[in-house]
Amino acid sequence: TSAGEWLLVCVGGDRHPRQPPPPPPTFGPYTHRICSASSPDGLTWTRDPGVRMEHASVPCAIADGERILLYYVDANRGRGLPESVGCAVSTDGLIFRQQPFALDGLPTEKALDPCVVLDHDGRFRLYYLAASRRFMEEPRHEIHWAASDDGLRFREQGVAFAHAALVDPDVFPFGGKWFMYVFGGGTTVFATSADGRQF
Repeated sequence: TSAGEWLLVCVGGDRHPRQPPPPPPTFGPYTHRICSASSPDGLTWTRDPGVRMEHASVPCAIADGERILLYYVDANRGRGLPESVGCAVSTDGLIFRQQPFALDGLPTEKALDPCVVLDHDGRFRLYYLAASRRFMEEPRHEIHWAASDDGLRFREQGVAFAHAALVDPDVFPFGGKWFMYVFGGGTTVFATSADGRQF
């Protein structure tokens, strides 16, 4: 240069160029959306306008005082993260806001197919399919359960039921017993429990 200095001109770039993000899935929970319907009597239903949650599947809603908690399989958790349970809260049943959900002690890569009920002590119980990324290839599936005081932060409690090819558990207490209906191997499996901990 005129100042007697040398000037180096070069081409720079990342040593490890960033790869473009993968395209979004074209099937599975990412392509699903949660809608709702309303009824004055629980018998005749009318579909509500709009969509409650995008990129979400297998919903389970529970009323707790003035709030409605919606649990679902969240397929939009971020790049590289597998789908797992998410939670959103509403005061009118139409507009849901996603909440910070936690499942402490999760023993597998993801928790799927949530079913949440309130027990006799007013605590939340989450029943879910404990799954790896390739769980459909595994011969034996496990339904686990977790407990929470606020419906948002749960702690793992262990295996509630195990059987071949389980998905989508529905659990509820009735008449002093706990009942579980769950799809398994092309049929509906029915199981009972005295305390809702092991079926």
